Amino acid sequence: MSPLAGPEAEAKARQRPVHHRIANVAGWYGLAAIVVAYLLVSIDALDGHSVVYQLLNLTGALALIWVYWTRAVFQGVVLNLFWVAIAVVGLLQIS
Repeated sequence: MSPLAGPEAEAKARQRPVHHRIANVAGWYGLAAIVVAYLLVSIDALDGHSVVYQLLNLTGALALIWVYWTRAVFQGVVLNLFWVAIAVVGLLQIS
């Protein structure tokens, strides 16, 4: 919490429902999973056709869908639904 936010903002942040806090953690996981997957493929540390790569993208996108849905950001939901579909197709091609 910012020191400029004041006690009212801090009290409000503590009153957020648990699912909002969990969604926040899920959102950070989703962001990290997708970025790390892209980074590892970009530096040739991971094959773009690997199960690990597809699972990082799939789970990252699912986490972000939850966050975007809880915050009614439907453009993000739609984008990540495509990301999920691409990851599922990739996984099916691997198996």
